[in-house]
Amino acid sequence: VEPAVVFPPCSLEQLLAIPIERKKAPLTFLCVGQYRPEKQQRLLLDAWRDAGLSDARLVFAGGARGEEDLQRAEELRAAAMDDPAIEVLVNVSHVELLRLLASAHVGLHAMRMEHFGICVVEYMAAGCVAIAHDSGGPREDILAPRGVGYLASDRASYSAAIAEAA
Repeated sequence: VEPAVVFPPCSLEQLLAIPIERKKAPLTFLCVGQYRPEKQQRLLLDAWRDAGLSDARLVFAGGARGEEDLQRAEELRAAAMDDPAIEVLVNVSHVELLRLLASAHVGLHAMRMEHFGICVVEYMAAGCVAIAHDSGGPREDILAPRGVGYLASDRASYSAAIAEAA
């Protein structure tokens, strides 16, 4: 019997309808994912800052399942130190998420050994360049086999990928 790979469902119809063209400025980096430790949003914030971009913004849009997730979102907001170029959004609606994807240029994802990485596929379908962790589904199934996007594994490599994508 020949095995078959069955990928998780990922509805792309609305995302593929998003125009590829974006306003040039500000260059927008978007990180979508629940506010959980394994999503490594703080690493992405630090790497984005290390890249030293001007006329760019970083938007986190994450889900909070309870008080611990809300606390992590607040800690990320505090780490942003009232930087007007950084936005931390919690529990956005699907309509708002589509708007964010339509305005983003680059999608960030830092979970290690993610089984698949649906948000990476969503970034690509919406016309964003994806930067994802060099492991699991993003490496094995999505980015590396197609030679698209960037793979990173630590703060320095994320910062380098962010700078290059800019």
